Amino acid sequence: MKKLEETNNGYLYAKVSRLECLSWGGMGMCDFCGKDMDEGYLVFVLHSCICPECFNTWIGRSKKYEDDLNYQDERADGWFKAYLGSSLVYPEGFSNRNIRRLQKKNNEILKDIEKLDKVISDGLKDLLSKDSDKSA
Repeated sequence: MKKLEETNNGYLYAKVSRLECLSWGGMGMCDFCGKDMDEGYLVFVLHSCICPECFNTWIGRSKKYEDDLNYQDERADGWFKAYLGSSLVYPEGFSNRNIRRLQKKNNEILKDIEKLDKVISDGLKDLLSKDSDKSA
């Protein structure tokens, strides 16, 4: 079972060994600096496996972007499972955040549907009134 961690900005990562990198076809080298690594960090938002030094540098300069978090919440599960297998443990509270984000998205979609429904309804009323004017 592989435990996923979360940065202060909400980005998911997993600490991985060189052997794990080799098992998915990686070279056990940092995707940023190219150094050999005995352990590294598999980071979804970067789509990379990076050494501890590059990871710490990235943590220090990374910024929180809602679009990145939305993308992560929609797709990270499949991506991590492809690399690490199906036994994943998410950070506490992660699923609640994901649910809230999806609920917000659903509410926005419902509002758009209501607007479209009104447009269609108003258009039908106009057509019906024009038809009744012609027949009178």
